[in-house]
Amino acid sequence: NLDAQVAIRHESFSDVNSATVGKIALGYYVNPALSFRGSASTTYRAPNLITVNSPYIPRNSSYTDALGSYLGNGFDVGAINPDTGTLYPEDEEQVYWDITAYKLAASVGNPDLESEEAVNKSFGFIYTPSDNLIITVDKWSIAKEKTIGIFGAENNSAYDLLLRQDGSCEGNPAVIRSQAPTQAVWDEYFPNSDLCPAGEILRVEDPFMNLDDRYISGTDFSLFFDKETSWGDFGFRYQSSIMDKFTQTASGPAAEIVAADNAGVFGNSTVEVTGFESLLATNAVHKKKGFYSFSFKRGNYTTTLRTNFKSGFEYPSSSKEAGTYARGGTLCYLCDADDTLVDSVYWLRAMETTDLSILYKTKINGNRLNARFTVKNIFDERAPTADRSYGYWMGAHNDFGTYYNLDLKFRF
Repeated sequence: NLDAQVAIRHESFSDVNSATVGKIALGYYVNPALSFRGSASTTYRAPNLITVNSPYIPRNSSYTDALGSYLGNGFDVGAINPDTGTLYPEDEEQVYWDITAYKLAASVGNPDLESEEAVNKSFGFIYTPSDNLIITVDKWSIAKEKTIGIFGAENNSAYDLLLRQDGSCEGNPAVIRSQAPTQAVWDEYFPNSDLCPAGEILRVEDPFMNLDDRYISGTDFSLFFDKETSWGDFGFRYQSSIMDKFTQTASGPAAEIVAADNAGVFGNSTVEVTGFESLLATNAVHKKKGFYSFSFKRGNYTTTLRTNFKSGFEYPSSSKEAGTYARGGTLCYLCDADDTLVDSVYWLRAMETTDLSILYKTKINGNRLNARFTVKNIFDERAPTADRSYGYWMGAHNDFGTYYNLDLKFRF
């Protein structure tokens, strides 16, 4: 009644560290209707060619210069009129330090990257109450270390400010700044600052790094039902994955800026330390996704109706409109004009698309012919509108609308 599997594997690479991983899996047969299964394994993912060897991938983006924001108490630093020795009037829009202008950020390959490592665990059961019904439930978790990614322009900028507050005049070497003003000019603009003079950010050179630890857990559910009748064969499928935890724990420089932010070291600046703690249901991390389908087979024809679904998620936006968080911390979908909007965080609704396919199978002179006609997204569901390129979140949704496909396969 007990089955077991044990495996171990070692791999050695010429350009990254070697790895040894293993797996153990157990299955326990209770009776013909019920069995349990569980497994634990270690895995790794070696850095790919881009993350190791990429010379320079530039892009323009808008991010906050944390140092300028700190010195300006969260606002641009106005320019001083040399004739009067005072700031220019606001209507003249003369700015000495623009803290949120579009700037260059570039990701750079890192030959010193190490492989990502993870521990995977799962436990579940298979229940077969009848010959035509199967139900499976599996609880799983993934604990990953050395996650490969980029630190991010905002975080690099915040780390640069933290180093300068600790007495460094060079700051973060990933943050490239314009030539610093003279001490006299610096003291004219920031007489109460004890920081070294520095220029505005020109660009951020952001190498790929082994970053933070992630923990992900959830539950997978499946149901398979088939029924043969004199009219034809009916089938139903349901599969869903429900994620209940997705956390990222800061380490290294990230842990330093998180601790500094929590301690109020950054003062009234608009520094945002992002990407840590719970990431569930934010930025294209769906809490629930899956599909269900109905099928009918009669003779050479099989018709299938399938619906794919994904839950919604929050995402930050550069626009302060209805749909943001109000000061009380609750999600405000239809804010009144008098509401004070603090953060621009929007909720992208859930999305469902339904496909219809008709499959015809036959033989011609003993050779098999399969013809499948598919109508994708038959209800012309459009992707939720988002403040991103093309008006929707490309990594999470597609906005193709209804389209058709004919697939012919002939084997001879």
